[in-house]
Amino acid sequence: MERIDAYGYSLVDPGNPLERKDFTIDAVADDSVVVNVAGCGLCHTDVGFYTGQVQTFQKPVILGHETSGRVVAAGAAYENLVGKQVIIPAVLPCGECELCKKGRSNVCQRQVMPGNHMDGGFASHVVVPGRFLCELPDDLGDNELSHLSVQKFKTVIRRKASTWLIKSSLILKAVPATKCLSGFISVRNMFISGILR
Repeated sequence: MERIDAYGYSLVDPGNPLERKDFTIDAVADDSVVVNVAGCGLCHTDVGFYTGQVQTFQKPVILGHETSGRVVAAGAAYENLVGKQVIIPAVLPCGECELCKKGRSNVCQRQVMPGNHMDGGFASHVVVPGRFLCELPDDLGDNELSHLSVQKFKTVIRRKASTWLIKSSLILKAVPATKCLSGFISVRNMFISGILR
């Protein structure tokens, strides 16, 4: 695979601004894919992680677990997904345990959550297991890929060209890409108050 220069915004110290993290993706495991993020919802869980009211399993960690995008690289097992639009489930079961094999993956004891157990979607790219991705049709009709991973009335942060658009049912504000996520959107107040460095 070709090298991918990527970046994301990492929670290092709860309550303090998220910090930009530049990273390179040189290879991907056979069972994983690289998704170019189109949008990532801001969930109350992310707010809890940010404030420190909820602890993440990994620290530092790039937050975001309601993510949609396009697969741009894949390991051998998921090469068929390259170029496909996908939604990354908020929680990824292992697929191998007894519960998963009985069709109870919703209660898998080894499930992982992007933006908690591993880096998530507040990034340009994210590496995730390919197994449970939700493949979308090529034609999304009137829907935008960046909006499809979140529920109605949630906040969406999406990348478009050189601008990140922060959109909710109440606001649409363009933010320069160099200040991607420079505004943290308060779900309660729905306004921008900078938390990033």
